This record gives sequence, structure tokens and C-alpha cells, in this order.
Amino acid sequence: MSRTLIFIPIFLVSIAYLGYNLNRFIKILKLAKAEDCNNNIYARLKKTLQVAFAQSKILREKIGGAAHFSIF
Repeated sequence: MSRTLIFIPIFLVSIAYLGYNLNRFIKILKLAKAEDCNNNIYARLKKTLQVAFAQSKILREKIGGAAHFSIF
């Protein structure tokens, strides 16, 4: 019984905090402008594959990039 009395307020506060953050996130998304993503699909796909799988942006930082590259 005492665990329930502790859990319920914490749960309600966490749900309220989630709702608050989702509301902020939706407001930010509504500020964004639409972009035409259908132009130059092959170049966009190539860049995505370079960054995501080849990790091309990792080596921009010398120490952190080298450490990350050696781990993965």
C-alpha cells in the first residue's frame, strides 16, 4: 500500500512532464518550413550512407574521433 502511495504521484508527475515536453516539441516542429526532399535523391542517399555507415564526420575531431573510430 505504501509503495502505491509513493508510485502514483511520481508516475503522474512524470506523465505531466512528458506531456509538457511533447507540447514544446510539437510547437518547435510547427515553426519549421517544409522542404522539397525529392531533388537530387542519389546525392542525398550517398551523403546519408557516408555519414551514417562510413562515419565520415567522426574524424573531424582528432582525439575524440580517433578514440571512437578505434572502438567501433
